[in-house]
Amino acid sequence: MIRSLIRNPRLTTILATLISLSIYCGQAQAASSMPTFAMTNVANGKMVDSQSLNGKVVLINFFTTW
Repeated sequence: MIRSLIRNPRLTTILATLISLSIYCGQAQAASSMPTFAMTNVANGKMVDSQSLNGKVVLINFFTTW
């Protein structure tokens, strides 16, 4: 493994980046409060208010294609 890292600088760069990101991300802290928002539920068309999610774990995925 170490020999392949020495021979392949791209692999070394990728590994160093992943290690750096994991260290940096380990220091992240959650916000003390969630901003208020409202959105349409795509499954049933009803409005969802952020206040109705109080006390629940929420995962928001921002997805796009270019």
